[in-house]
Amino acid sequence: YFQKRYRGRGLARIDWNRDGREDFIVSHLDAPAALLTNQTKHHGNYLAIQLVGRKSSRDAIGSRVTVTSGEKQWTAQLTAGDGYQASNQRQLVFGLGRNNQVDQVTVDWISGATESFTDLPLNCEIRLVEGLKTYCRVPHQERPTGPRP
Repeated sequence: YFQKRYRGRGLARIDWNRDGREDFIVSHLDAPAALLTNQTKHHGNYLAIQLVGRKSSRDAIGSRVTVTSGEKQWTAQLTAGDGYQASNQRQLVFGLGRNNQVDQVTVDWISGATESFTDLPLNCEIRLVEGLKTYCRVPHQERPTGPRP
């Protein structure tokens, strides 16, 4: 892909294969859209977080998440208005590197509420719903590898 020149139009981040490495889709003016898969080796641990608002808007746009592991912290905000005719996947992916646990996740919801979560797993996707005190692990569904019926 990177050996040719394209006239790009829109770009959206997505972790289509759910491995914690964000991939992207790009649309072009004069070529079909392309899905590029991140194949970084030795990428370390991660935690992907989806937010669902109840008092906030359902998409929780504008909410901020802080992940704490040991003495390190990572903060990201869920945003919209991602690009021309494109929208990023509505989840935040935190690359934790060699950190092997998550001590705390704090969500500052756009409604003004703040919630903290502990004892969260690594290397998976979780869903946090505003007002609930626990998380839901998003199930990973295996893709079929054999011939289609």
